[in-house]
Amino acid sequence: MSRIRGNVLIVEDDMQCGEMILHLLVKASYGVRWAQSREQANFAMLCHDFDYLLVDYGMSGTPVKEFVATCRIHTDNIILISEGPNARNHAKRLNISHWLAKPFSPERLMEVMRGLSSGVQQGIARV
Repeated sequence: MSRIRGNVLIVEDDMQCGEMILHLLVKASYGVRWAQSREQANFAMLCHDFDYLLVDYGMSGTPVKEFVATCRIHTDNIILISEGPNARNHAKRLNISHWLAKPFSPERLMEVMRGLSSGVQQGIARV
């Protein structure tokens, strides 16, 4: 049995995207929970400890800036998921170093996770 690399909370309301992320991270030996709303995510963060958060920028509910501030109470290891070419700009405005622009490949997801994981281990953040 392989060792868990860390616990991840996916905050994503798109079923296809959420299922892809879930499948890939479980296959890569992460412990994963999936919240399909920011309200569900807030509850999950109260009940469980997460090493990493993958947060969809364009969800309804709690404003993204307020939600990210809440996320930072639990971890600084946040990956922003956003539509198209503005992903990097959205991440910069929210002071998030790691982002994925939809649509993204499974390889890109794992590349970002590896970069964030190595940054956590070494005390630095990489993109």
